[in-house]
Amino acid sequence: MPPVEVTLTDPDALTVETTAGTWLVAGLAPSALRAAVEAADDGSEVRRRLESVAEDAVAVGVVDGRLRAYRSVTATRSLYHCRTPNGTVILTDHFRTALARLPVDGRSVPDRTVADHLLFRTPIEPDAYVAEIETVPRGAWLDWTDDGPTVDQRGRLDVEPVLTADAAVDAIDDALEAVLAAGSRNDQTVMFSGGVDSTLLGTYLDAPTVSMAIDSPELAFERRYVRDTRELLTADGHRTVALDETRFLTWLEGSMDRLGFPSHFSQTALTHALFAADDGRRYVNGEGADALFGLTGSKGARIAALLRPLLARTPRPLAAGVPGAAGRRLAELHDLARRFDRPTADRGGFAQRFAFFTDPDVVARMVGDDLVDRRLRAQRAFVADRVATTDAGPATAHLELGHLLSFFQHNTVAQWRQLAHAHGASLLAPFKTGRMARCSQSIPADRRYVQGLSGLGSLDAKYLLKRLLARRLPSYPTGRKKGSGALPLERYFDDGPLADVFDRYEPPSVVPEGMLSDHVDSFGPVTWNLITYAVWRDRVLRNPDLEPVPATVDYRDAVETSP
Repeated sequence: MPPVEVTLTDPDALTVETTAGTWLVAGLAPSALRAAVEAADDGSEVRRRLESVAEDAVAVGVVDGRLRAYRSVTATRSLYHCRTPNGTVILTDHFRTALARLPVDGRSVPDRTVADHLLFRTPIEPDAYVAEIETVPRGAWLDWTDDGPTVDQRGRLDVEPVLTADAAVDAIDDALEAVLAAGSRNDQTVMFSGGVDSTLLGTYLDAPTVSMAIDSPELAFERRYVRDTRELLTADGHRTVALDETRFLTWLEGSMDRLGFPSHFSQTALTHALFAADDGRRYVNGEGADALFGLTGSKGARIAALLRPLLARTPRPLAAGVPGAAGRRLAELHDLARRFDRPTADRGGFAQRFAFFTDPDVVARMVGDDLVDRRLRAQRAFVADRVATTDAGPATAHLELGHLLSFFQHNTVAQWRQLAHAHGASLLAPFKTGRMARCSQSIPADRRYVQGLSGLGSLDAKYLLKRLLARRLPSYPTGRKKGSGALPLERYFDDGPLADVFDRYEPPSVVPEGMLSDHVDSFGPVTWNLITYAVWRDRVLRNPDLEPVPATVDYRDAVETSP
């Protein structure tokens, strides 16, 4: 009968006491989770009731002498579990807390996790960053017995895609309003970039806004965009956190110290800086909208799909021979169309290259072809277990899977949520909820991300969200170009705040000597991933003095873990 320690760091987490035991719950609407637990008569009814109300939720119960845990199918709240050397079962929503309970010599990184980091910048669940810690997969229930954890995968997004574009705009409007009504608080702040997603959220909320303003000259346009579009919202109060790019490595280091695992996205370092400097305690973030309604690059993919019959009859050398920009664009479309002919799990296919920021062929030279191909298939299988995809031809299949890979595998919100918790704050991400995901899936895939043939004049990604924003805020310039917010990492590496990063942190040993010049001595397709791994390895993985993140609610007891 080993001891159990359960800790949740979410400031809004609740403890629910029942006659059968104790539940710890956190989610978009924690009061609804509490009501579901309190209304249930037994464990099976708890499962049914929690699943019916869960919107980005986790729940852990020590009930009838057993440890049970649940994570909703779209959850950006995480649950990690492990056993300490003395046999204590640890279950927590923050990776650093779990890692801190393991000695340094009890933290090992499998080869597949290194491959996942280089390919996707995050492990494929149930893996975490060390072999001794696993996650409760999204959509699953975990039961812990003397033999260890067992997982029952139950949650799926099975939705019939029946909505027209006009009906879809109304459905998105209704879904956003419902999600924000359930999750909003009086003291919240919208994380504002001036783009479609954050501005759209601002039209629903009478809340102040906050933005990051790093002084990199490449982002001057972004700063102007924030200023111009913020004036269109009626809510009072905007805060700007001014950031000096020379401190970027310090913020990157600090983000990993807080998280306990490597950063996925370069903006995670800036998000850490914002949370450290700002006095907000609840933040609303629009991340996830692109993956549901149209990522950058969807327009080009749609054009290539429409021109596919013509491109198939045009040899690529002939296309590339067209002079100037037209020839280059034609060659790009030719290459895109050819990628649609490959299987969706193939490293050369469109889907696997669309959603991520690396080159799987380069990674294969570091870790081996077989491992890369196995991880791409595992990622495809992870998504297939959680959502039904449509059969609408190879181009649409690739475009849909690419978006679903982004939605399920990009753990940006999970990172920012754990960063917020480490700073004592909470995060609401409306687009990463089950209701918004089901809304997206109810739109046919060939009309979900880019307009169809009727919209050839404006094949913009996220056209449905732009239509909704035009309805709610007619003065917003939906046709205006906005930058991606991407930091100039290559310049940072060449002569900026990352110039000496590999002098401070030894490059990962996974890089063969023959590849050092392209990826360590200069900035290449996987250099960012190598930087984040090296910083994490030295500052966190090998750190014997890690401290757990303070818990909001916890449970510690010796419970029966046998069947």
